[in-house]
Amino acid sequence: KELETLRVRLNQANKDRKETMGEVFDHPNVQMIFVSEYMKGVAEKFVKKKAKRSHVIHNSISSADFPYTPKSADARKNILWVRTFAAKNYANDISRDVILGLSKKPYFEDLTFSIYGAGRYFDDITEPLEAFDNITLTNRFLSRAELQEQHAAHGVKLVPTRWDSQGLTCGE
Repeated sequence: KELETLRVRLNQANKDRKETMGEVFDHPNVQMIFVSEYMKGVAEKFVKKKAKRSHVIHNSISSADFPYTPKSADARKNILWVRTFAAKNYANDISRDVILGLSKKPYFEDLTFSIYGAGRYFDDITEPLEAFDNITLTNRFLSRAELQEQHAAHGVKLVPTRWDSQGLTCGE
């Protein structure tokens, strides 16, 4: 009964969003910015209208904050995974399953994994990884300075996604 009540509210909220977005799409003085062609397509499909006055401007990455750092060949053994665990579209289960697959390889003990993030799915997703000595689990978000440090210390970053809107993290 509670789910049915919630479904009615969510359906009404989506109807209101479509109506509002449709007005924005039609407004002659509004230009829309999307982070990708894919997200533009998602919006157009949702509203069932073309975004005529629109532009795609991809997320930019500050090279001052995230400079290119040459890495040694051994850096590939240090693997970083930094994500929110608040929603399933961040594909954290895929990263977990990759690590579990790697755990069956003879070179697994030579690898180190640093996992950072927070959200309602953190414990459930990372629980199978607690058994490994070469995996560090940290249930919190990183500051920008800490993120820079971690990028410099690792040679590989796991960033699978089920949604095109996370390009910023991949770029960093």
